[in-house]
Amino acid sequence: MKTVKPPPEILTAEQKQFIENSPAESRRHWELIWKESNIIYSYQRQTRPSQFDEQDWLEWLEELPSEFRQQMQAVGYKQGQTEIGFLLAMIEKDRLRMKAYMDQHMSREEQAELKALMGSDKNALE
Repeated sequence: MKTVKPPPEILTAEQKQFIENSPAESRRHWELIWKESNIIYSYQRQTRPSQFDEQDWLEWLEELPSEFRQQMQAVGYKQGQTEIGFLLAMIEKDRLRMKAYMDQHMSREEQAELKALMGSDKNALE
């Protein structure tokens, strides 16, 4: 898996302008939504579509029961990439990597604040 670089700008100039022109009570809401969205976008753009590599495959094989591991080794990395167990393991691995990336670029306090804002405003994205 390649190294994921930080997002170039957390908020774009257009987003900053929108926030500045928004009513004062909704500015923080939009700032946090866009910050989170831009961080996710940056991560996704850098890790898709070939986010998993043969090293991920080998690590996954090590976690398998020996009989199934032997079957998957016989299948090989190229064909085994579509194996549902491998895909599910990689989805979870990606979720954890993305969470770590998010934590690097958005404080836990900001994440909790956004969660609270989203919970209190069910139509936040409309």
